[in-house]
Order: sequence, then C-alpha cells, then structure tokens
Amino acid sequence: WTGVSLAALKKCLDDGGAAVMSGLFYDAEARLKINHVIAIIGYKTEDGDHVDGFFIDDSWGDYTTGYRNKRGKSVYMPFEDWKNMCKPIGCWGKWGHLIRRFA
Repeated sequence: WTGVSLAALKKCLDDGGAAVMSGLFYDAEARLKINHVIAIIGYKTEDGDHVDGFFIDDSWGDYTTGYRNKRGKSVYMPFEDWKNMCKPIGCWGKWGHLIRRFA
C-alpha cells in the first residue's frame, strides 16, 4: 500500500486502470463498522477538473444501503464519502494500490 494522491488516482483511471483502497464502512446487519477494501473503477466530474465522486466495485454490495443491497457493481461514492471513509481519514494522501492497464 502506498500514499495515493487524487491526481495520481485520476490519471490511473483516465488511462484505463483501477485502484484498490481500504476504508472503514458500516455494515447495517452486523451493526458495526468494518475495515474493508473496494475497487475504484471510475469517477464523475461536472467541470472536467473537480472530482464529484467515484464509481466503485464492492464485493460486499452497496455500502450506501449498509450492505443490505448485495449488488456492489458500479456503486456511486460521493467525494465526501471517499475523503472520510477511505483511510487515512481526512487526509489527501490515501492508502491504496493503483492498477495500471497494460497494452
């Protein structure tokens, strides 16, 4: 795991890659917060520069439902959720692994 900046994450996604990041997520059925890993597969931007949020694949399902919905493909994660939930909390340099696409 390495420090991943927002710029590096955007470039990796723009180049067709993905990222694996860890975070703290709430499991409604277990009623507890869990350390968990997600794959970031894309991002949304309105103006071409500012990131509004990310599209994630989550093997446990949709975190926005407390994992009641088990479908975790292309779940939208608002930027504030990413900033607050993906470790380290409140820090711009996130822990993650960038997976680059090879031609």
